[in-house]
Amino acid sequence: MGRPEQMSLLLPLRREARPKGEQLRLRAQALSNDLASRLAHPVKLVVTDNRSSVLTIREDDDAFHIRAHHIFLSAGDEVREALAAYALGRKKRSAGKRLDAFIDSNLEKIRSDPAASPRAPADPEGEHHDLKEIFEELNREYFGGKIAARIGWSSWGPRKHRRRRSIKMGTYLHDARLIRIHPALDDPEVPKYYLAWVVFHEMLHQLVPPVRKNGRTYYHPPAFRKLEKTYREAAQAKAWEEANFRRLLLPRSEE
Repeated sequence: MGRPEQMSLLLPLRREARPKGEQLRLRAQALSNDLASRLAHPVKLVVTDNRSSVLTIREDDDAFHIRAHHIFLSAGDEVREALAAYALGRKKRSAGKRLDAFIDSNLEKIRSDPAASPRAPADPEGEHHDLKEIFEELNREYFGGKIAARIGWSSWGPRKHRRRRSIKMGTYLHDARLIRIHPALDDPEVPKYYLAWVVFHEMLHQLVPPVRKNGRTYYHPPAFRKLEKTYREAAQAKAWEEANFRRLLLPRSEE
């Protein structure tokens, strides 16, 4: 066969229990055999619950190595044929569209981020800033009280005392309607207008959800960027971030 190739279809999706036990084994074996017949080459299939990488195909001299979400166990003939064509690189655009359509029709069957559990957010009241207060002020002023979400500080994780190369200020989990803010921002030197800008950005994700287009997911489509500019102190917040970003990267013990 040719040089190993990696192909993935990525999508943020929802929760449902996967098939288990003997049922899972038999259906996986049937799918593996069917694909091996279509590809005229051995297939090593792994069935997953992975929400971000729904389908991954790698080819080497020995076999096609396929990691597929369990939704593909119930795929019909047309989808299996598209999967085989995609693996072989034949009619890749049309095959990809067929696979995307199949994934989109099965959104309810795919697990959400496990970080979206009810215990995920910490207390919104930090040592120096109260996230709930900021959230409620923004909701009244910019969103007419329409944003329904929980908010809390995330944990420092294993890098608390190590220098970071990057920092994700905030995240929004759609399925859980959960906003998490990095604890590095719970600092008296971080101005409230900057922290509010970060919270405002995450709140916008509920108002303008991701857009799926041409096989890609866009988390900040034009409508999002347009609304982002309506935050009154956006320019001031951006300027503060540019001037202070290096300090935010320092471990807490070095600040």
